[in-house]
Amino acid sequence: MKIETKVQEILAKMSKGQRKYEEKKAKKQGFASIEAYIQNKLEAQFQTKITEDETKKIIQLQNETKKAKEAGVWKQTDKAGQPYFSLDYHMGTEYRVEGRTNNSYEMMEWFLKTIGHLNPHDLPVVGNLRNLPNGEVSLDYIDTCLQFLFGKLEIDIAALNRGASSTVKDVDLVSLPNEPFQWFAELEHLITNDNMFWTFFEFVWTGKSQFFTDATLERYGRLDIPLKQRMECGEILQLSSGHRNRQARYKGEEKFLAAHFYTEVIEDYLKENEEITIYRSFKVAKGQPIRKGIYANNPEAHIHLEGSGWSYSLTKYIAHRIGQCMNTFLIKKYCGVNQALAERMLENNFKQTFGNLNETFYNNFYSCIGEFTVSREDIIYITDYVGEDEIIVNPKHAKLRDYRFLNIVDTVAIHLTTSFLAMMRSHGVDRISYDTQFINNEGVFDFFWMKCKRYFQQHPKRVKQYIKDPKAKWFRNLVDVFINELKSDLQKHPKRKSLLTSGRGVDSKALNIAITRFNLKGKELAEVILDGFPFPELKQNSVRQRTRYTKKDYDRLGQTHRFGAEIKKQESNSLIQQAIDKTIKGN
Repeated sequence: MKIETKVQEILAKMSKGQRKYEEKKAKKQGFASIEAYIQNKLEAQFQTKITEDETKKIIQLQNETKKAKEAGVWKQTDKAGQPYFSLDYHMGTEYRVEGRTNNSYEMMEWFLKTIGHLNPHDLPVVGNLRNLPNGEVSLDYIDTCLQFLFGKLEIDIAALNRGASSTVKDVDLVSLPNEPFQWFAELEHLITNDNMFWTFFEFVWTGKSQFFTDATLERYGRLDIPLKQRMECGEILQLSSGHRNRQARYKGEEKFLAAHFYTEVIEDYLKENEEITIYRSFKVAKGQPIRKGIYANNPEAHIHLEGSGWSYSLTKYIAHRIGQCMNTFLIKKYCGVNQALAERMLENNFKQTFGNLNETFYNNFYSCIGEFTVSREDIIYITDYVGEDEIIVNPKHAKLRDYRFLNIVDTVAIHLTTSFLAMMRSHGVDRISYDTQFINNEGVFDFFWMKCKRYFQQHPKRVKQYIKDPKAKWFRNLVDVFINELKSDLQKHPKRKSLLTSGRGVDSKALNIAITRFNLKGKELAEVILDGFPFPELKQNSVRQRTRYTKKDYDRLGQTHRFGAEIKKQESNSLIQQAIDKTIKGN
């Protein structure tokens, strides 16, 4: 369109008042006519657009040039012409940006082409990667590349510019962006060596397991590798990089300690059981069937439908903790508020606890805890990498035995148990990193569950108060309240002997709470002790929480079991047994 025609169109659309106003502006700025004034404005706008377009093209060209230059650093080949991802890119300060290092789909692809055909068992540990000849691969090289490509390393540029020796911060896996995991899911077919795949598996799975599919695990001969060998591959990078958490939890002469521990305790368990019992918390949409056939006596009732998934736990307590069952349904039920206010209370009071809230925390979803069994040969992997005693099983191979809907008692009991175990870890006890290291964590959970059940029966208004303010002082003191109830009852028995002290200057007449540490098959474990007496674990408690201990439960108090493995034996004090029995039953 000619510019003169555009001017006439603009004039035609003007009202009389607007035209009069624009004529005055044109005259004031020295134009001979309003037409000349409008034409000048149009020409200026056109010139600005050309300038902006040119600037965009220049910036785009600069970025492409920079990208090509950077690719020339990381996109190398070895002597045989094989793709080689060079660490010169990651280790050079020139390519670092605030908060992270630059990573991309292309980098992930080139890296997997570099190592995908190699067997990790054949690779050395070099230590100082600057001594690694260009084109060669080591275990610590692979670990460093993983940390970089998945964005697990945050860079402090300000500190770097100040000359700080350490500018890298380790980032929690769960908080990482989805993109690198998506890239990996699209490119994992490049890992043709099955051992190398399992070397990556634990790291990627614990970060973003949702990107794995049946095809991912079944590709090539990945599932043909025995379980222990898969887990050994997963430990290779841990051994080469010396991650503190793994070192803290395991020690001994066995090279692959986690693989050894879990496979051995499973073998012990299977001496007395046909299948392994595992647990899973899950969300259920209102009206959706949990079992196939709905009824428990149906021949297909073991098939889990709504809420099924690949992740389970070897311990009931951990499954509860992961499931966190607070939602708007419970808030409305106990607080008598509408949906909008319930959502606001959920987000204000519990978002920090639960992290990112999704649709399952809102209306028409319920939380469940399920008990399952699985055959040993159907276990894909076992990991305690993030403290969850996680057992990975294709849901079509897990048999649903029982389940129940979770309620406010479960939420509060988990809150108290988690706080209590955290307190135990903080009282000068080293080498205890996760709740899964407490061999009797389920016994502790059972105790708090029963106490919470009775407490809310006696103080029903406290439920509403907890939901409104879960950080209230009365609630933070509830752990001490429950423990003191136990203390009070035990102190009535003058013949009681204190078998163990906490070493913190506690009155010898008081109940002492402490931790004992021991080693089982190479794993560092701990046990919460009350006056030399372990928290009892309910025998065959399953997911149907019992409200009291029985004599049969106390027959086991001198012994602590997990997965069928006997850990130790000690003298039992019948007076203490009776006192605890009396207290737990409600006194």
